[in-house]
Amino acid sequence: MLSRFLYNIKFYFIKIIFIDKYILKRIRNNDPGIIKIKNFYFVDIPKVGSSSIKYLAAKESKRFKLLKKVFNNVPIHPSVIPVQKLEINNYKNKIFLFIKSPDERLYSVFKEKVLFNKFLFSFSLLKYGKLKSFKNNFEFRYKFNKDNNFLDFCKGIIKLDNYLKSKNLDKEFFDKHLISQYDHIINLKEIYPNIFDFEIIIYPISKMDKILKDFTSKKKGLNLNTSKKNNYDYENDIKKSNIINEVYKKDENLYKKLMSSKNGFLEMSYGSFLKEANFTNS
Repeated sequence: MLSRFLYNIKFYFIKIIFIDKYILKRIRNNDPGIIKIKNFYFVDIPKVGSSSIKYLAAKESKRFKLLKKVFNNVPIHPSVIPVQKLEINNYKNKIFLFIKSPDERLYSVFKEKVLFNKFLFSFSLLKYGKLKSFKNNFEFRYKFNKDNNFLDFCKGIIKLDNYLKSKNLDKEFFDKHLISQYDHIINLKEIYPNIFDFEIIIYPISKMDKILKDFTSKKKGLNLNTSKKNNYDYENDIKKSNIINEVYKKDENLYKKLMSSKNGFLEMSYGSFLKEANFTNS
């Protein structure tokens, strides 16, 4: 309990240090969005190498470097903000992103945000700003802690998704870690109107270390995407809940299309991505 308390003090202290960036995120309403590292654009998708991408961006910050010397282990996310607009850069008009299998990503969210939650409050399926709308709602559970198992977590997401559909409410009510990878890509057009002038290149998360190493001109691997292997057989709960078919089917089809690519990656215009039948029949 003491370690969690100290972590929270450090986290919010650093958030205050970067309060200007936090305010900009709120004003621009573009988080998550696209992160610029040197002259390359990378899509920030939560729980798909987001911390790795932001770490490389944060290294350009003098404040981050100073705090890293003081605290050694510094929360990365408060120190980085997405770009406000897209510009044709030295790498022409390309935007890079990484994709993870939806079941692996979902368990990764549960493991970090629920099972090993470092914060003093329970994880909410709902975006923080939307909590008031559901304060007295007893139709479904939207807060989870370490006493809840992964199957309960999956069922909770399905119930919330069904509730939002029944009320014709947008999926943006979900916490950003639970919004599908596909929807994160689709939402970019609302933040960056000129994204249709760009091509997107999609890699599997397993290639992140190599790709980022090449782009940052590092001779050695960066070992950035180093998520620990899961000892728990989460796939059984995934099947029992049927959550992939219920909520993340487009992610599954996109991931299958990516993994079956002969090139090992997908490259297309952003407009083509929108037109490809939502990857529902891949």
